[in-house]
Amino acid sequence: LNNAQASQGGLYTVTISNAVGGVVSSPVQLTVIAAMTIGESMNAPYLVWNADLGAPWIVQTNVTHDGEAAAQSGNIGHSDLSWMETTVIGPGTVRFWWKVSSQTNADVLSFSVDGATWAQCSGDMDWQRPSFAIPGGEVTLRWTYTKDGSGVAGADRGWVDEVDFVPATGPSVPVIVQEPEGQD
Repeated sequence: LNNAQASQGGLYTVTISNAVGGVVSSPVQLTVIAAMTIGESMNAPYLVWNADLGAPWIVQTNVTHDGEAAAQSGNIGHSDLSWMETTVIGPGTVRFWWKVSSQTNADVLSFSVDGATWAQCSGDMDWQRPSFAIPGGEVTLRWTYTKDGSGVAGADRGWVDEVDFVPATGPSVPVIVQEPEGQD
């Protein structure tokens, strides 16, 4: 089944036959699980996410901070970029985990607020968790992976995981700010 939908789930059998006869397999249950969204992969489904249509960020489970899923920059060539963004209502605080594997000082993963770059990283950087105070009003938060005109190094990708935005006032989504300790 190409592009299987939830409605196609159910019991399936296969029939194999030739000139001598045929046999039908035992039924097997097919369950179609909906694809994870970018927001879900970063633990932020409460935010509305937009992505570059030419080189969209993807959900993947191989490189993550939390061991579940993370967003990975899209497949791009030299002198190109891939971005994803969300809009929040500030003031508040945004925190996220990010990682990059790229050509040092040439291919860059950056974080910007309303078009102004607030942080960037390149080279072989393991997971880090920056935190930023976001100003009041409607604010666009964007993560961009950009390649220069030549050279390739590392996995040539950026990753973002566990994004959370906590408004300074009003209701907010619960956020774990300190890892709990085991109680034996």
